[in-house]
Amino acid sequence: MVRAPATAVLIAANLVVFVLMAGERSGDWSAGFLVAWGGDLGRLTLNGEAWRLVTAMFVHGGFGHIAGNLICLLAWGRVTEQALGTIRFVLAYFACGIAADLASALANPNVVSVGASGAIAGILGLMVVIWLKGDTRVSPKDLLANIALNTVMSLLPRVDWVAHITGFAVGMAIGPLLFPASRVQRPPETSEPSLDQLWPIRRPPMPVSFQEPMDFPKGSNVYRTKNRLVAILPDWTLIADIGAGGVVFDTASDYRDRTGDEGEWTLVREF
Repeated sequence: MVRAPATAVLIAANLVVFVLMAGERSGDWSAGFLVAWGGDLGRLTLNGEAWRLVTAMFVHGGFGHIAGNLICLLAWGRVTEQALGTIRFVLAYFACGIAADLASALANPNVVSVGASGAIAGILGLMVVIWLKGDTRVSPKDLLANIALNTVMSLLPRVDWVAHITGFAVGMAIGPLLFPASRVQRPPETSEPSLDQLWPIRRPPMPVSFQEPMDFPKGSNVYRTKNRLVAILPDWTLIADIGAGGVVFDTASDYRDRTGDEGEWTLVREF
């Protein structure tokens, strides 16, 4: 968590508030108790108590509620903060959370809304933007799983789906502004191994050519791998199309180990 300090602080702040609430009252918490601790109640929030848009983000209705939110915050916040940077991440978190609480207050002014899920859904929206820009820190498989999880959670009873949808939409909207192309972490470029990396270099024992028209002894087979052409001569000598005349390898395994070419081999021509 060293590289995601804001995520750690937000998790700690939510836990501290929860412990203080539990210390004041055990068992089920009433709507009035949640409001007293800063819950978002539209008829109050929209009539002079706008501060509830922020405080409600740190109030939770029970152990299961806070546990689910903080697990998601830990998983999603860590990745997003590292991608955006701490300042941008904090701005995004509060922007999404405040927008989500405001939407909830407007949609259901007589219902108490609490929790960090609106802000966390916004973080998920930001992750979608980060992935769409080609950043390697977000796995498409994990992202789809998290979106599915958030969708299921939004449909559960007593869950504020308005806040979830609003937070997610705001995250998607502000993502391009907070995550410019200069911050995209792309996969490292792979380059062909140099002849020096393939030392000791062994040249074919006879003249051969991978250029059209190919020139190999009768009984040879030429294959196309992921990165290049490879020929196997009648005496099982393996020659790869690297440099002038090619380079000899002892076996196919030796070739794969030394070049990192793990692709399938497709027969190109028989001689």
